[in-house]
Amino acid sequence: MTSRPRPFAQVDVFSAEPYLGNPVAVVLDGTDLSDEQMARFARWTNLSETTFVLPPTTPEADYRLRIWTPSGELPFAGHPTLGSARAWLAAGNAPHSGDVLVQECAPGLVRIHRSPAATPSSVSEASAASSAPGSTWNDDAAPLAFEAPPTVRTGPLEDDVLRAITTGLGISEADVVAHQWVDNGPGWAAVLLRSDREVLDLEPEFPALGEHKVGVLGPVLREAAQDDSAGSVGSPDSGSFPLAFHSGESGALPSGSLTAADPAHGTEDHSFEVRAFVPGPRGYEDPVTGSLNASLAQWLIRTGRAPSDYVARQGTRLGRRGLVTVTSSGADVLVGGRCTVCVTGSVLL
Repeated sequence: MTSRPRPFAQVDVFSAEPYLGNPVAVVLDGTDLSDEQMARFARWTNLSETTFVLPPTTPEADYRLRIWTPSGELPFAGHPTLGSARAWLAAGNAPHSGDVLVQECAPGLVRIHRSPAATPSSVSEASAASSAPGSTWNDDAAPLAFEAPPTVRTGPLEDDVLRAITTGLGISEADVVAHQWVDNGPGWAAVLLRSDREVLDLEPEFPALGEHKVGVLGPVLREAAQDDSAGSVGSPDSGSFPLAFHSGESGALPSGSLTAADPAHGTEDHSFEVRAFVPGPRGYEDPVTGSLNASLAQWLIRTGRAPSDYVARQGTRLGRRGLVTVTSSGADVLVGGRCTVCVTGSVLL
């Protein structure tokens, strides 16, 4: 097949400031490209993910997305989902439903919302904001958020898996407050440590992780003000959540409290520090990971380890400052952040 110019964009995801998030390469017209051509271009970009926008196969979807890493195709990933949506919108497109953008990918349909606020207070409010009069999908400053897909594997990690992960992270099993499979497609396993400092201090040995993709997180420790008139520390009314919210599982967090993030009022910046490690001989740390943060949020909120709305930071050790907003209503979880189109043009494919 003869190559031709195709519209292209590169988007920085989960950061309001360009080049501090996680980039994704987006080919906005992937029609008639073979798997080998997609794989070859993904290897050439050498980014964690490269996506190809295609016509949908179902009338409910606005477009179909295929997501490739340098080593193969992924069924779903979070930051490519948001980055591709931002690139598609910036190219002058709009969802046919008007209020929700629907992406088709291997696991099914993923619904993407727009909100004019940094953190909508619920899934329903985000949807209402998208359809409000005067709402414009092409407002580049507006954050986007996707509905977290259901996990395909949950439950505690097996003993041998936990042993391999702690060995690869250079910690002991006693350092782990809780652990869980949080797999929504990519295969994530998660461990919760006692603090953000412990997360940032990790120096993983990637080959020792075996085949396990590992997400590690820890709460940001802050001393909450003791003010009886404002409600007791650790109560939902006070906006503070107890650090020892391990709900019967072994391990205990230090005394103190975790203050829920509240960007709208300019108070705490983030409540959790997250790192994501992808194993292998050339293993790497992912700067900011949407799929991982989605399944972490489902686990943390379900088990009472996090408030219904919070902000997680990721990429610190890599010189990035990714901020992932989590909002929820019941079992529904939205994961989002700001996306900036940094490069536009065409590619020859």
